Amino acid sequence: MGFFDYLNKLFSGKAAKPAREVQTLRIRCNRCGEIVSAEVNLNSDLSLEYNENGSMVGYYCRKVVMGKARCFQQIEVVMRYSPKKQLLDQEVIGGVVLEKGEAEASA
Repeated sequence: MGFFDYLNKLFSGKAAKPAREVQTLRIRCNRCGEIVSAEVNLNSDLSLEYNENGSMVGYYCRKVVMGKARCFQQIEVVMRYSPKKQLLDQEVIGGVVLEKGEAEASA
């Protein structure tokens, strides 16, 4: 390998992509029972949450999802995360979040 080949390889290498941290939700609609999937990208979907003093206390994310086949009911999911992006709390309006075993059994 020549010197210019080495430089070409050194500078044309692809940059490493950051790991994509995704949380997948499976939600059952309260109205029709349809199971809807949603993804939360922990690198881009989270918004900072501040306390009264202006210091960061964690993150939150609000998703509105809708089924494709039956009733088109909007389901709102609000999630709160720790500063280390660990799920602390989630509130669902119009549906129920399924646990991993429930989602597989219902599919």
